[in-house]
Amino acid sequence: MLKLIFSRLPTERSQAIGSAVFYGTILSNTIIIGLAASVLVSSFDWQVIYYVLIGFEILSLIIILFLLNANSGSKKFPLYQIDWTGGVIFAHAAISSAYLLIYGSKYYWFTDARICIAAGIAFSCIFIFIYRQMRIKRPLIDLKVVFRKEVLIGLCLLGIYYGSKDSINLLYNYAASILRWDSLQVMTLGTVNLAAMVISLTIVTRYMLRKRHGARGYIVLGFMMMGGYAVYTHYLLTPDLAFTDLIIPVIMQGAASGLLFVPIIIFILSAAPATSGTSGLVAATYSRFIGSLNSIAGYYYLQLYFNRYFRQDAVAQLTGENQLLNDFLRNSTQIFSGNGFTTAQAALLTSVNLNRTLEQQTQLLSMRSIFKILGILQFIIAIMVFCLPSLNRVYIHWSKSMFGALKRAKNS
Repeated sequence: MLKLIFSRLPTERSQAIGSAVFYGTILSNTIIIGLAASVLVSSFDWQVIYYVLIGFEILSLIIILFLLNANSGSKKFPLYQIDWTGGVIFAHAAISSAYLLIYGSKYYWFTDARICIAAGIAFSCIFIFIYRQMRIKRPLIDLKVVFRKEVLIGLCLLGIYYGSKDSINLLYNYAASILRWDSLQVMTLGTVNLAAMVISLTIVTRYMLRKRHGARGYIVLGFMMMGGYAVYTHYLLTPDLAFTDLIIPVIMQGAASGLLFVPIIIFILSAAPATSGTSGLVAATYSRFIGSLNSIAGYYYLQLYFNRYFRQDAVAQLTGENQLLNDFLRNSTQIFSGNGFTTAQAALLTSVNLNRTLEQQTQLLSMRSIFKILGILQFIIAIMVFCLPSLNRVYIHWSKSMFGALKRAKNS
């Protein structure tokens, strides 16, 4: 799809605009399909979802058959020149890494044989892949691009951005599990986030292409806004919020995503040499992949840790001398007894109610702690980026090359 998009755009702008459109679509597809799925779930049986998915696949095939030519008109390359072996090794490394990071916390990491096997396969395949790419004539990924200092900085920033961006899922889970919103309300909130991201992404892309602005300012502002969103959410979360209360943080997060994505991608592409082809884009894609995996594993582990920490602290305070606990038990028992339950049933329901309240409060405190840590890290990263003049220097080189190509095309 990137190749198709690039072939329809001017050469000097294809990577910037194409990347913004392609990855912007990836960022928004979860909300769009989630909004459609929420309507289907609330109106039809679950089987209907699979019928709709099959319809999407058929529609995609029809688009391919009728809109794409059988002959592209470009030079064909023999298939034997493609590094199929490297692709297979890389696929095994990616799948094993995904399994390791997603299920590591659930299976207590290296105490489980499955995690040990996944880690062994992942590290072995990564080592073999790197060794092979450095030795063969036509590598799948040009590692000289990845090991450039500026590209490494950009890839790290992209991975951090994707890991931070996924914190919005905690906000959606909070709305669904604690506020008890239905799926349509949650996806409507996501639509607000998507609108803010698209507007911000469009504005930043146009300004970076028309104005010779450095990438550093946008990246610093984006991480500052992302940090502000996290800190604001930390103080905002309570057991009872309205839809309008969450609009501001989701708008801040969406605008920050638009501010960060295009400048980081342009920085990576401009730092990569022109002879590297699409290696920079491939490296950026898998930086996003690793960042998303880290966010899944990291947020899951942090929730486990803080839930256990706050629950132990709360249970330690549940003593007979705690007047708040005694009032809660007495009032809850009276409510159940007044509704016709026996004394034993009322006591059991009160215990269940107490446990549910503890789970809700520990989950809420865990989310607040995670957002607090995230906010602090975002501000630290913004300060570090502000101290990296190479971000401006590389972009100036890219912009000069781009405007030089435009000038030469105009004169010719």
